[in-house]
Amino acid sequence: MQEYKYVKHSDKQRAFILEKAKELFLEQDIKDVSISQIAQQSNLMRATVYRYFENRDAIAWEIYIDFNKQVNQMQREKFRDRKLSTYEKIGLFLQNMTDVFAELPDYYKFFFHFSKEYLNNKLYPDTPYTKELYETTGLTSGSTVAFLMENFHDGSVREDLEGKEFCVSLVYGTLGAIQIVNNNRDSLPLKYDLSALQVLKGILRGYLEAAKNDGYQSELVQNLLV
Repeated sequence: MQEYKYVKHSDKQRAFILEKAKELFLEQDIKDVSISQIAQQSNLMRATVYRYFENRDAIAWEIYIDFNKQVNQMQREKFRDRKLSTYEKIGLFLQNMTDVFAELPDYYKFFFHFSKEYLNNKLYPDTPYTKELYETTGLTSGSTVAFLMENFHDGSVREDLEGKEFCVSLVYGTLGAIQIVNNNRDSLPLKYDLSALQVLKGILRGYLEAAKNDGYQSELVQNLLV
């Protein structure tokens, strides 16, 4: 017998507003979206939206944190209970980025809108929202770099690589590649008969191979980004 979980009206209303706001945020710069537009998109009064959210920033951050919970869960499942080499960690990180691209197609589109408004400014490190993000998911570019840098020179990656420089470049280079590919998601199949996911995997395979120490082998990595 199927069980039905009761969801309070207020929770449904809150989720509905978030979903309608997300539709607007995906189509235009977040700073150009007003509470009035969100209310109109939700077919609600502005006062109703304000009953649930203090302002537009609170809505945007809640959407972003919810997205990151999903991404974090996908990543945790890949890394759970595994003793990994640096090369394998790099491979799983890149695989997760492509899985998010394929399975959560709105995530990166929202991320690049969101990043421009909230993550690339001087206020970013000190807001209550960023503290909540770290406390609820622990998933930030800094935490990812720190994770990849742990015991970096374990013999699985090239000895001439400098750990911090490589890991920062990898994280931001991967995001840059995703942004370019995502912006051309529809045109790539028409121009080259290749899906955006195929192109992205090809780019990230290049990153992975560039890090590998000659002679190191990993059965795990052989099955990634294929």
